[in-house]
Amino acid sequence: MPAYTINVGGVDLAPWLYKPDGAVLERLEWLTDVITSFDGSEQRIALRTFPRRYFEWATVLTDRERRTAENLLHQRQARPFAIPVWMDSQSLTAPVASGANTIAIDTTTRDFRVGGILGIATSQHIFEIAQVDAIADDLVTLAAPLQASWPIGAEIFPMRAARLPEDVRLSRFDGETSYGMMRWECIDDSDWPAATGGATYLSHPVLTQPPNWTEDVEQSWMRKLASLDPGTGPAFWDEEGSGAMMAQSHRWLMDGRAQIDAFRRWLYARRGRLAAFWLPTFARDFNVVASIGSTASTIDVEHCGYTDTISQDIGRRDIRIELHNGTSYLRRITGCSEVSGTVERISIDSALGAEVPPTDIRSVSYLDLVRLEADAAEIAWTRWDLAESRLMTRGSRNDL
Repeated sequence: MPAYTINVGGVDLAPWLYKPDGAVLERLEWLTDVITSFDGSEQRIALRTFPRRYFEWATVLTDRERRTAENLLHQRQARPFAIPVWMDSQSLTAPVASGANTIAIDTTTRDFRVGGILGIATSQHIFEIAQVDAIADDLVTLAAPLQASWPIGAEIFPMRAARLPEDVRLSRFDGETSYGMMRWECIDDSDWPAATGGATYLSHPVLTQPPNWTEDVEQSWMRKLASLDPGTGPAFWDEEGSGAMMAQSHRWLMDGRAQIDAFRRWLYARRGRLAAFWLPTFARDFNVVASIGSTASTIDVEHCGYTDTISQDIGRRDIRIELHNGTSYLRRITGCSEVSGTVERISIDSALGAEVPPTDIRSVSYLDLVRLEADAAEIAWTRWDLAESRLMTRGSRNDL
């Protein structure tokens, strides 16, 4: 590796170009102040403009790579590095000559940014770092001409300024090979366009993508309880809120860079725990037993105790009716009654506008206004075009 650094914004950065051994875990952390009232409703305040961004990957270093990497750690561990955003790397499809100040590459869905840096390399020891001056969808303009020529197949990638923790541990199984986990915290701003458009209901977006059923969907019923236990007599419990708050897991499988980019934009629109959205249970919470007329404002469903127990409670009064053909209807339940011991009738705020027989219905799910349970979100990149994420959501007693 050449013994030089690149200066970006007055900070000297040393390149770290040793590749991950397998998957990359990316972590985004927002910071939200959540103020919960007595009845369980919330006020949420964003405390960070941009999330903090972290990368983690396994590394295996052998021979010359091990020696140069360990020497670099010995010298610079406490100082900032320039690390590739490995998931956004690609190969040059045309040679780039020495002295060129433009490179024809696909920048869409990738972390190239004006004022940032990129790297071109054919190995950990043969590389060049350059600063980005302008970006188009298929072109990057550099702030200064390239010093070297680069062939077809050379790897090009955006880079970020990052720091290592105070404790970096590598293990050896022989005298030539070290392995361990590299954990990086980016020290520059990590902005990304937030998602816009899509389905909305009562002025909030609706998550319509079902969970990836490679694992079970978890649900939790939570209540805001106060307890008094004198220790010498019966304990006293009081429910401060006025009902249950639901937590539910959701797992994404993103196949292709477009899906990964859409998910990232969705995360940036949520901003951790800040922004609420509507989440269906994606379960068959009602079983429709009769055709729904195009002008009907009632739906007959199999008796499930809704009238006796729920009766339009917050989190259980909005529904999503999904048909097998992909059509969906979002409605509010305005009333309910028992027709018989096997049938209940729910009233909705507006007709569907189409005749819907029970056989056309995939599911009728509850729709809950929720937020993310945590300010942190992780994206596991198993390939540079395949990623997974698992998040927990939490409902509140905020009334709409």
